[in-house]
Amino acid sequence: MISKITTALHAFFFFVAMLCANAQSSTQVSNFEDWLLPANSYVNGSASPMVDTGFADGSCYFPTFFDSSFGGLWDRGYALTNMVDTIHPDYTNLYGCAAGKGYNGSNNYISVQPFSYLLTYSKLKVLPFPTGSNNKGRFDGMYVTNSFYAYSSMKNGDFLETKFGDSTGNRPDYFELIARGYLNGNLKNDSATFYLADYRFADNSQDYIIKNWTWFNCENLGIVDSVYFEMRSSRNGQFGMNTPAFFAIDDVSISYGTESVAEIIDNNITVYPNPAKDMLTINTTDITNATASLNSIDGHIVSQYKIASSPETFDISGIAKGLYLLEIKSNAGIITRKFLKE
Repeated sequence: MISKITTALHAFFFFVAMLCANAQSSTQVSNFEDWLLPANSYVNGSASPMVDTGFADGSCYFPTFFDSSFGGLWDRGYALTNMVDTIHPDYTNLYGCAAGKGYNGSNNYISVQPFSYLLTYSKLKVLPFPTGSNNKGRFDGMYVTNSFYAYSSMKNGDFLETKFGDSTGNRPDYFELIARGYLNGNLKNDSATFYLADYRFADNSQDYIIKNWTWFNCENLGIVDSVYFEMRSSRNGQFGMNTPAFFAIDDVSISYGTESVAEIIDNNITVYPNPAKDMLTINTTDITNATASLNSIDGHIVSQYKIASSPETFDISGIAKGLYLLEIKSNAGIITRKFLKE
């Protein structure tokens, strides 16, 4: 179990660091390395079942719940772990990741089970900065990888499903992670999407299952006070998703700073849905004389739009699938959003 002395020291240094940090600009990273765990172990809330036994690290609070029903089970949330098990491919290995270690070879990371069998979600909480004109955090993103359990299920199949792609490799399977932000208790319109596995390519050589730590950019969520994660898979059954609903995270990054003109613009512009398939809506609250330019990642203009009213909806069905930069210009300035066309 986590050392009580370590817990107290960690809380103290976290508090001091937050007070001493520059109130005008700061980035806090939750890397979990201050916690002392026995080798190859985890903390999943089993010491105090039926209550939230989460913890703070960096500038985030990570809840976790252990249910005493059915003989006891980790119900949902964020389990602190340093498991290196890349041998056992099934439900006996809920806390190991496909990479085998934390990001950049570190010891500790987090195993995430975002929702319970009752579909109750766990929200990661972004703690407020103690001083400064803007004490709420911007969720920059985090490193993610598959749990070894989910990775093995997709790679080789299990008792519920065949392997991703099936024997031909042609089945368009996917395993999707979606981040959604809340601010002041309200769900924001924007979301961020990351594919933990994607077999939807016409060229099967491009199919992949994430095994190494990979950056999940969540900047478009903007300023938030909590974040929750959804998971979707092409493999579903009578009781929901057949792909094991677990993933791993490390080095969660939150930025704080004085609210600039760009941030004010950002807070008054929403783009949804993201990703989108046929129609894209841009809402420019309190922003006038706006135009939008949809650019490829290499900077070429794909399409341009005049935002005459708000909200304004545009047909994007003719645009090729892929990642784009949506640049919105107005009398107040310019804001850029990453946008995924499905």
